[in-house]
Amino acid sequence: MRWLLLSTLLVQSATAQSEADKLEAALTKFGDRNYRVKFGNKESGNMSLRTRIEKEGDRNIVVFEDRFAANLKGQELVLTATEKASLDRLRLISTKRITKDNGKEVQWTVSVEGKKATLQSPDQKQTIEVSERTIGEQAVVRGICAAEQKEGVTFTADVMSGIEDQLQRDHTFRCLGKELLEIGGKKVGAFKWQHKGEWTVPRKVDDEDVAVTTEVDNVYWISPDGYLLRQTSNGGRTEIILDVK
Repeated sequence: MRWLLLSTLLVQSATAQSEADKLEAALTKFGDRNYRVKFGNKESGNMSLRTRIEKEGDRNIVVFEDRFAANLKGQELVLTATEKASLDRLRLISTKRITKDNGKEVQWTVSVEGKKATLQSPDQKQTIEVSERTIGEQAVVRGICAAEQKEGVTFTADVMSGIEDQLQRDHTFRCLGKELLEIGGKKVGAFKWQHKGEWTVPRKVDDEDVAVTTEVDNVYWISPDGYLLRQTSNGGRTEIILDVK
């Protein structure tokens, strides 16, 4: 019985290591990418996604350094984020996010210890219980790119949202199949993913508790090599396209 238990633990450890190795390889393939941002079909700004593997103590982790800059309806918006995640399903370790909106700077941070996350924003500091599938916003697109690219593949995750200042449970990601996409004047094959979710939470509005509903309905197109080619959100009004210059 003791040998059976030992062999089972060894198989589980090897499987976990194999999955971490696969994820690390997928993230390395994702690399550093630059994108153009369009709003209402007009060129509005740019976005960069930087991905690297670092050593932290006795383990490897992944670090995302992302920047989004755009002019939206006359407002200058710059968002920078540094996020650290585990190679175990991209589980969130920490996030530091700075938003500059027309010169006004707002900082938002999250740190995870065990099953608790400490979230701090200008308005509040709170502790939230998180699951083993909790990821950060910067991990979303990387998780989609690292998933099996096959029609019908579906997975869920809980996402710590800096935009809504909350943990949003049960984001759903589904591969809708493969289609042709035009990038830089060339037709390329891409796997189309849908990302959906809806959450209702209490908010203070004019000193009254009001139930506010937020929705996510994004579409992503992923290259067979595992990196983002295009993304749309807000009903297609916002578009992010790989810069192939």
